[in-house]
Amino acid sequence: MVQGTTSDAGKSLLVTALGRWLARRGVRVVPFKPQNMALNSAVTRDGGEIGRAQAAQARACGLEPHTDMNPVLLKPNTDTGAQVILQGKAVATLDARAYQDYKAVARAAVLDSYQRLASQYEVVLVEGAGSPAEINLRANDIANMGFAEAVDCPVILIADIDRGGVFAHLIGTLELLSPSERARVQGFVINRFRGDLALLRPGLDWLERRTGKPVLGVLPFMPGLVLEAEDGLARPPSRPDAGRGPRDQGGEGPLRILVPTLPRLSNRTDFDPLCLHPQVRLDFIGPGQDIPPADLIILPGSKSVRGDLDWLRSQGWEEAIRRHLRYGGKVIGICGGYQMLGRWVHDPLGLEGAPGSSPGLGLLDLETTLAPEKQLRNVRGHLALDGNPATGAAVAGYEIHAGVTQGPDLALPALHLSQGPDGARGPDGQVVGTYVHGLFDSPPALAALLAWAGLTAPEPSDYQVLREATFDRLADAVDRHLDDRWLSALQGIARWAGDGLGPMNAIGAENGMSKEEDGVAAVAEDSLGQEDDSAVADIPVTQSAYRALILGGARSGKSRLAEEMALAWGIPVTYIATATAGDEGMAARIAVHRARRPTHWRLVEEPLHLAAALKANARAGHCLLVDCLTLWLTNLLLSPDGQALERERADLLATLPRLPGRIILVSNETGLGIMPHGELSRRFGDAAGQLHQDLAPRCDKVILAIAGLPLDLKGGIGTGPLLP
Repeated sequence: MVQGTTSDAGKSLLVTALGRWLARRGVRVVPFKPQNMALNSAVTRDGGEIGRAQAAQARACGLEPHTDMNPVLLKPNTDTGAQVILQGKAVATLDARAYQDYKAVARAAVLDSYQRLASQYEVVLVEGAGSPAEINLRANDIANMGFAEAVDCPVILIADIDRGGVFAHLIGTLELLSPSERARVQGFVINRFRGDLALLRPGLDWLERRTGKPVLGVLPFMPGLVLEAEDGLARPPSRPDAGRGPRDQGGEGPLRILVPTLPRLSNRTDFDPLCLHPQVRLDFIGPGQDIPPADLIILPGSKSVRGDLDWLRSQGWEEAIRRHLRYGGKVIGICGGYQMLGRWVHDPLGLEGAPGSSPGLGLLDLETTLAPEKQLRNVRGHLALDGNPATGAAVAGYEIHAGVTQGPDLALPALHLSQGPDGARGPDGQVVGTYVHGLFDSPPALAALLAWAGLTAPEPSDYQVLREATFDRLADAVDRHLDDRWLSALQGIARWAGDGLGPMNAIGAENGMSKEEDGVAAVAEDSLGQEDDSAVADIPVTQSAYRALILGGARSGKSRLAEEMALAWGIPVTYIATATAGDEGMAARIAVHRARRPTHWRLVEEPLHLAAALKANARAGHCLLVDCLTLWLTNLLLSPDGQALERERADLLATLPRLPGRIILVSNETGLGIMPHGELSRRFGDAAGQLHQDLAPRCDKVILAIAGLPLDLKGGIGTGPLLP
């Protein structure tokens, strides 16, 4: 889980970057944000509504957006209240105090969506919200540490050094966390660094010494990223070659576009393609600012149409728009802005404030009545600026609105969609209104609308291509600047010791449930920043995945050591036996082992398909003891299926790093068991030796058993002879 020391620290950026990095390597990865507060939203493939940043993260992962990726979306409509979107559907409008009482319902939806994603994807990249150190929001938290604790999820903390005070942000955040929350922070990522990294190094070294946690990487300041913001008016800069002066009478210079910064402006991302066009100058005009001359005024979406209409009038926009039209300018209204262009906006149920009606700007002969049922759909069609959709540019976008619009000007639709006509055009051709968001995302539609607004020969510009390039640029950045071992662990290839700071386990989300169920973690199961390996023994078993490999010769005591280790943990044990009673001697040995084991241990017998048995039985707070790999390899070597050994071996190596819980593997070290001469013995020696070399990097602890005593080869000496 990626959490930030502040809002806009880089959480969304890092999740997007890691999502594209993993997707490029063939990992099935999915983004997840438990709770989001934003007015920028998107329509999903299942007909719901989620935060726009999560929709972009889904694209970075190569996925279509789904409501499970952001199960709780809060869309503010006043300073103290918001519409609550639960798993894609609007369910209520609540003030802040009422929402606290609603948290139990929201929490259930969050866990439900997470469990569904965790069962389908290898890696779940979770994004927090704001800061985990907001003391006033800690009770019943579902956005940050409250979620991480519920599903036993480790955390990466990201901070923005460009703001200043990055070390205070990180240390202060840690200090305000509870001990269990602090323990689950794996390490730090520092974002937006400019300058010489060598000058920052002493501070990083101090931070690691002070906290006992590693700095996983320092990401550079990257200007010009095309990322869809969660909210607010931060936007991609216009391209450097876009002019800055107003258009002259001959039509030279950039096309000047104005957008009023409505107090409840929604889906600001509609304007990103315009901000990036080389021939456009777009300005957001805030309260108290002069309204300059322009070619095009766009009224954006609004979460409080009547309230924002009052604001427009108070800021002088009504008269400015009429003056703009008298001089030949053009006006577009999108969604709430479209409703403002009509004669009246009615809210009889008080969905966006006090019940009542407000006069619109009267630029289109229409009236809108707000209704409780939202229209949520993705749409395709063509512009009809000249009344002929056959010649109109292609459009692809989405609708999110809760109004029913009626009136004579609907006879002149602005678009013809596959679902039917949309929007309206004024009789003079200067005013256009539409419910379609993403109006400028399609290059043909963008060019046609800019030409309609007065731009001669618009240059081609493709927002989707620019956004894809940003995804790849971010993936390249994490590949270059984050710790290679941590990235490998995230991918599930390797495990690392974090420079002595404790084990980090790569994990996907196979078999993943909440802590109350299967306790799987998203991104990585554990790296709790311990000072040394011995401290891992003190971690509650529900918070710690662990793998131990115990090697030894015949009659070395390796099985007994493995059983003592499992008993010392004091958790439920499943014993996976690979032996088959092929003769009386083997049957007798099996009987001895069985008699020695505790009777309450569960037994699974699986001579061939070991990875499948591990997948079926692994869970957090549970131990699997496999005895032994030697007989498993022998069974595969003797199998009539010539491909069985390589197939099952590869499956084991791929599966092991992704499993929750604690796993002990027992095997004969090559050459230390009984090794008869012949081809089969040579094949066994080769297979066993290579398997042990491949397993050792994936295990937290490796022990060589000699004369019944454990010799630690990896993982250090624990608090007891057998504890990790």
